[in-house]
Amino acid sequence: MKKSLRQIARKLSTRMQGLNYLHRGIVLALDLICSTIAGALAILATGALLELPLPQGCLLAGTATILVYSAIVFMVFRFYKVIIRHASLRSLPRIIVALGIIACAVGATAQFGATDHHSLLPIVFAVSYFFIACALIIGLRIAMVGTYYTIISAAQGRDNHSKKVFIYGHVEKAASLATYIKEAYRGTYLPAAIIDPDTDASQLTISELRVYGSHDLDTLQEDIAANLPDAVIFASNAALQRESDRIADWCTSSGVALYVIPNVDRMTPDAPLNIAPVKIEDLLERPEIVIEEQRIGAEITGRVILVTGAAGSIGSEIVRQCCKFAPARMVLLDCAETPMHLIRLEIEEKYPQVPLSPVVADVRNRARCADIVAEHKPAIIFHAAAYKHVPLMEENPCEAVITNVQGSINMAEIAREHGVEKFVMISTDKAVNPTNVMGATKRAAEMYVQSLNAQLAADAADAPHTRYITTRFGNVLGSNGSVVPRFREQIEKGGPVTVTHPDIIRFFMTIPEACRLVLQAGTMGNGGEIFVFDMGEPVKIAHLARRMIRLSGFKPDVDIKIEYTGLRPGEKLYEEVLSTAEGTTETTHHKIRQAQAIDNPHATIAEQCRALIAAADKRLVELTILDLKDLVPEYKSKNSPWEQYDKK
Repeated sequence: MKKSLRQIARKLSTRMQGLNYLHRGIVLALDLICSTIAGALAILATGALLELPLPQGCLLAGTATILVYSAIVFMVFRFYKVIIRHASLRSLPRIIVALGIIACAVGATAQFGATDHHSLLPIVFAVSYFFIACALIIGLRIAMVGTYYTIISAAQGRDNHSKKVFIYGHVEKAASLATYIKEAYRGTYLPAAIIDPDTDASQLTISELRVYGSHDLDTLQEDIAANLPDAVIFASNAALQRESDRIADWCTSSGVALYVIPNVDRMTPDAPLNIAPVKIEDLLERPEIVIEEQRIGAEITGRVILVTGAAGSIGSEIVRQCCKFAPARMVLLDCAETPMHLIRLEIEEKYPQVPLSPVVADVRNRARCADIVAEHKPAIIFHAAAYKHVPLMEENPCEAVITNVQGSINMAEIAREHGVEKFVMISTDKAVNPTNVMGATKRAAEMYVQSLNAQLAADAADAPHTRYITTRFGNVLGSNGSVVPRFREQIEKGGPVTVTHPDIIRFFMTIPEACRLVLQAGTMGNGGEIFVFDMGEPVKIAHLARRMIRLSGFKPDVDIKIEYTGLRPGEKLYEEVLSTAEGTTETTHHKIRQAQAIDNPHATIAEQCRALIAAADKRLVELTILDLKDLVPEYKSKNSPWEQYDKK
């Protein structure tokens, strides 16, 4: 019997946890019933206090009047939409005002059939009704909240099963947040302490919560290692990033869960906070990059923008970022049908005011792309279309050349022929001292557009011409083929997590962060520049894998194995953002530097590219590799069958 009751309670608890709102119609009906009962009791109390006889039918007439007034006032004040699990007395001021209006209105206009007029009748009735109605309606809300939490606590066992959490944040804000969490997430989280490294106080206690200050960090580390908290909740992404190499590391190493509240600044009784498990992207993210939105808007607003590779990770985010500045039209060019359809649906939903032209086309088809540019006449082209997977391109070098080199040349020349104002090319840190075909082809494309810009600038003098700008950055988190989604998939399957080498390191940047800088660099460029983004500190991939395993609640090498598979063809241990022959100068944006690139005569580069593309078109693999190494002298293959073609 007890087991059956416990199962019923558990099922009811589950249903209640998913129930944020009690149906407004039910609440309105209950409120009207309470108001009507209060009216009837007030009429009886008024008659008794003033010793007035109540004729037959007056109680019915009076309650009917009160019901009508209540329905009108309640519909106006709309406090019958109740959030059960959050501060449900938030409507208290509106309830009091609404009931006061009803009391005054009915008291002033009705005598309820009393035969003897009494001057105190309206006042006595209004006061009686007001207090009785307040008690009933507010009591109803207290009863709903109490019932809700009683069921939750009974089924889950609040004291035994709540997660004991430490809250990281400024003492006063963290204390307020703790109070909120204690009530709003009763049965789920139980705040036990506050972490505030900025306070010098020692052995401090606020609202029965211990405070770990700057002098208590050693003790905190010991307590985390002893699993004193079940989890640490960071009050913001900025706080999490600040502690990603200290407290976050202590937690992941000890199996203590990490949570973050990105919307804590919008904490209100109406909106529940999003207490989300920390993802690896949260730990690697840096403070949000500030861009010159007014300057970018001046170049994009009201103009036609074309993005190649618009269905890819980078291209699609460039489309999203551009749409925020209300372009006259966004032209999306990509050969991938399904991803193009998905980004189209997303943009049409989020930015219905932006005219959209999704075009299925291939940058390798020059005639088709020329027709598209001629039709839409874009002011700016963002060229993000490229093959980028290093091992695949080592196995298919001719395809890499045709897409990354010929495709880029096609779009660059089309931009020149049709008077496009700016051509912004998306490159990669793998183009610096390349060790693989993919990086070498991107470097070849860089060299072509740079030399073309220099040639046009020399020929046109002061006349307008297309300006070619190159942006160069490293790996982006969450992009198609990046290690993060791959590791996540391997962890979900129970491992092993595969890392190519224990010492391999990479630079990482979030996709939105990279694309904001692309837009910023595009507005800054006057033509011929290679803009290099500040990628922050490099990350050891093995360390990244271990962190992801711990964040998933497992122990590296115990629950989930890490296997080292060896460097892949063309892969190197570390990436660079500048070649040895380049230096950098500062720009007006602290996150962007300009590379002092090498000047190459356009005629020479163009001739070498034609020979390279001709070899690739004929599938002459060896000749393609040799031509690519001639065009890009710094290209030295590593861990690749093409090493034999490097000049000794």
